[in-house]
Amino acid sequence: MSSSTACFTASGAGTLGLAMITYARMKNPAKIRDLLRALEGEPLGADGFRTVIAADGGEIPDFLLDYERFLATIKAAAKCRVPETLEGPQIGEYIRSNEIRALREALKETG
Repeated sequence: MSSSTACFTASGAGTLGLAMITYARMKNPAKIRDLLRALEGEPLGADGFRTVIAADGGEIPDFLLDYERFLATIKAAAKCRVPETLEGPQIGEYIRSNEIRALREALKETG
């Protein structure tokens, strides 16, 4: 994969805003999960982000090529049963952790 960096501005006041993504080296499932979730709500979306990467001459990572499948994996993991002992921010942390775990497994399956 290319080691180039894509810099883009998402239209509107979305959560990505001005982002610097070293997409070719992104291997951390937690960071990948955060990017996939952020792209979900952005006007630019995964298609637009893939276009930016391609225009920059970079190689599109597998997790973006198969964005819909990986996002579905994350969403399914978010439907997990949360222990009743957790409260407030712990609930969000538990769900995020579960999403990361599921994504890590899905990424292993793709090689």
